[in-house]
Amino acid sequence: NSRSFLCSITRRSTVLFPTPDAPEILDSMAWALYKLKDYQNAKKYILRSLELYKQRGKGDDAVLLNHAGDIFFALGEKKQACDYWRRALEKRDPENDSEELNVKELQRKIAAAERGMKK
Repeated sequence: NSRSFLCSITRRSTVLFPTPDAPEILDSMAWALYKLKDYQNAKKYILRSLELYKQRGKGDDAVLLNHAGDIFFALGEKKQACDYWRRALEKRDPENDSEELNVKELQRKIAAAERGMKK
């Protein structure tokens, strides 16, 4: 099943790449952990990924920011999630309206999180 597959990949990746320095690898690890509902560890990986991406002089990446928003939202950190999603909206390539970075989808996530903050 997919859950055991993700667990296997996650375990192997942490053995193979105990301190990966590629933001893309860290993002993949964060996303696998997110899918496994291990949000605290996903948060550590996504924050490190964002940090390394910036250190390389690349600024921010919309996909990484979107993933960060999803992870923070899952942790109940709705304000921070909205901040990441807004930054993803700003950084997204308007020529690439992928499902993941679709403007309406990002706006929907922000609106849902803001409604949750008002309760």
